[in-house]
Amino acid sequence: MSLSTFIRSRGEKIRLLALHGGGTNSKIFDFQLRSIVNSLDRDIELIFLDGPVVDDGTMYVDPTVRRAFPDSEFRFWFRVEVDKIARKPTRYFPEDIRTGVSYILDYLKSVPPVDGLIGFSQGANAALMFLALVEMHRLPIPPGFLAPRFVVLFSPTYFGWADAATQAFPSTKCPSPLFTKPLSTPALIIIGEADHTREYSENATTLCSSRQIAYHPKGHQVPKDNGVCEALQVFLDEHSATKG
Repeated sequence: MSLSTFIRSRGEKIRLLALHGGGTNSKIFDFQLRSIVNSLDRDIELIFLDGPVVDDGTMYVDPTVRRAFPDSEFRFWFRVEVDKIARKPTRYFPEDIRTGVSYILDYLKSVPPVDGLIGFSQGANAALMFLALVEMHRLPIPPGFLAPRFVVLFSPTYFGWADAATQAFPSTKCPSPLFTKPLSTPALIIIGEADHTREYSENATTLCSSRQIAYHPKGHQVPKDNGVCEALQVFLDEHSATKG
């Protein structure tokens, strides 16, 4: 388990668990988020966690990422079969989703409570799965566990993985599929207007009942965009006000 943190020095501190995109890692996500976090008038503690699945050379990693970070170990939250031409997942594996979500839960049980989750792409999907499974009481949550109170999602992609996530954590007490009811945890969803997966990010907005949506003009990335920074500032101000 690989961790790194950085902390700003103004205002009330907000603790966020950061879940990187598939085929990247915690250090790359730190690099992607840094300019946005540095623009906020808020003391943020970001806890970066590496996904449990290591690229073995057969998994899809964006060629631009491989070129930009040639010496990196690329990681995922769960294994996915991808159409490399269309750059879209074609199959999810329940056993791998179980491993990835359980990994996140085990980490959160081992540290002081975090206020929220922040994720990009597959990391955003993992955050959605985790929170929905918590709300549906499908995870082995210990007494006194404090779940994250909100989530920030950069380019989530809903390709119909709810069925696989439901199969990953079967329940006789709550047999309904995941997202039969939308997620009630407040969510800020950030979508690129030029993103090749924009349709699937917009599909993901339907999974959240308490949602705010912000668009930026770029593609499938964590943008350095003033509008996104402003939306994130407002969202964090709103939800930090309910802390405690």
